[in-house]
Amino acid sequence: AGGSDAPQVGGFKTLTNPHQGYIKDETCNAVEWIPGSAHSFAAGFQKCLRLFDLRENKNQGQVAQTKAAVLLLAFDLACDNRFATFSGERDDSSIKIWDLRWLNLPVMHVQASGTPKRIQWCPNADGVL
Repeated sequence: AGGSDAPQVGGFKTLTNPHQGYIKDETCNAVEWIPGSAHSFAAGFQKCLRLFDLRENKNQGQVAQTKAAVLLLAFDLACDNRFATFSGERDDSSIKIWDLRWLNLPVMHVQASGTPKRIQWCPNADGVL
């Protein structure tokens, strides 16, 4: 993929064919690279959050089950293992805080006022969403 005749954008060759495929027939709503890693990312799907490592050619990733679609995802650059998700569940409009080392359950729920369009950690204050 991306041979010598591949189109160029900004001096970089673009891939015209997929390099790897993940999770066929499932909608991905959010994707974020895991901070400090050039090869790992998290993706939010309809009923789960999955972690992937590009060095492993697997169609699955490490999975955290959720009650609803993971719509928003943000990693905390101040803490390597902390990230937040928002699912917009009818009966639970909280932002969930997770630890990468323990994906069984969120470690905290933060009540959202309304429906967030984006979540982001404060770059200047540790633990502030």
